[in-house]
Amino acid sequence: MKEEEEDSVDKRGPAYYKERIPNLSRPWCARCRLHTEYDYHGSRSGAETFICKKCGGQSFKIANPVLFSTISVLLIVFLSCLSLGALSLVKESPEYVILPAATAYAGYYLYRSGQANRRRWKEFRSWARSKRF
Repeated sequence: MKEEEEDSVDKRGPAYYKERIPNLSRPWCARCRLHTEYDYHGSRSGAETFICKKCGGQSFKIANPVLFSTISVLLIVFLSCLSLGALSLVKESPEYVILPAATAYAGYYLYRSGQANRRRWKEFRSWARSKRF
């Protein structure tokens, strides 16, 4: 199936090369292993979703995992410091107990997001290296 699609594509057109040259600023489809055309779905909350027009799978904007991890650690350290301050005020106001729980949840969420980001980064880097970039 893939070979038939490859034969029908004009290899002299700029779109052919635009899909195949690694570019961190464009969404990348891990299923197609290309920078394909995509449908953008955004929300007011800031969540972005990119849907590949070729296969219907989810495309991702690739983020450097070192930068993502650094920002995550700094955020968790900041929230942990706030949590320690909040725990000292629990006797006065019991609702401050929620901040340490929220910090733990944020830490878990950032850890899981970081794992997914690292997995996508590895896939993208192996693809980019196979293209000699």
